[in-house]
Parts: sequence; C-alpha cells; structure tokens
Amino acid sequence: MNYFAKRLLDYRAQHHMSRKQLGDLCGVSATAILAYETKNVFPYDANAVNICSVIGMRMSTYRKYKAAYEGRTYIVADKPRTHRYTGGHGVINFNIYQ
Repeated sequence: MNYFAKRLLDYRAQHHMSRKQLGDLCGVSATAILAYETKNVFPYDANAVNICSVIGMRMSTYRKYKAAYEGRTYIVADKPRTHRYTGGHGVINFNIYQ
C-alpha cells in the first residue's frame, strides 16, 4: 500500500465515510476511490487536486510520494530566486525555479 492510499483510508476512517461519500466530495466515483486505495493507482493531477484539498494533503507531498512509488526523484522548487536584468530597455525581473 502506498502513502496516498493510506491517507485516503485514514481520512475515511476518521470521518466515518463510505467510498461513495468521499468520491462525491472529491468529484470522482466510488470505484475510483477503491482503485486508489487498493490497486496502487494514482489519480490524474486534475482529480488529485480535488482529493488532496479534501483530505488535507499538499500537492507537492502527493507528487513526491507518487514519484517515489514510481521510482523517480521529485524535486520541489519551494522558493524561486529572483534575478534582475538591467540591460537594454529598462529593468526586467524574472524568477528561476531550482
């Protein structure tokens, strides 16, 4: 069981909810909730945004654990570095995400 599935199960247990009730809150079907909890299936990002907001998980945390489950490294760009370019036609500020 992956971390996302555990969070879904824990949330449903704490709030005494059925899969259908959680699915209705998140905008997905009860079958989708079942798949996320038992089959190591991850939702598309559009659905994950809704689910994470309901269960109180940050999207960066979701992406990190999804990447870890898939054997990838996920790098979070928390704070951009702001740089200034002063050549040519005035000042341009832009952000670089690491």
